[in-house]
Amino acid sequence: MKEALAVISTLLVFVAYVPYIRDVLKDKTHPHIYSWFIWGLLSLLVAALQFKEGAGPGAYVTLSAGLVS
Repeated sequence: MKEALAVISTLLVFVAYVPYIRDVLKDKTHPHIYSWFIWGLLSLLVAALQFKEGAGPGAYVTLSAGLVS
C-alpha cells in the first residue's frame, strides 16, 4: 500500500511541473539557475538522508522533486 501511494505521489510531482515546464519552453517564464540549483540540491540532500534513515517509499516524492529541479 505504501509503495502504491508513493508511486501515485511521485507521478503527481511530475504532473504538477508540466505547466511550469510548458511556460519555460514557451519563453513565458524565466527560471533563475541558482534558485533551481539550490532547490534541487536541497531536495536531493534531504532524499539521501531519508533513504539513509530508512524512509523507504516515503522518500520517492522528495527524490523526484529534486530530479525535476
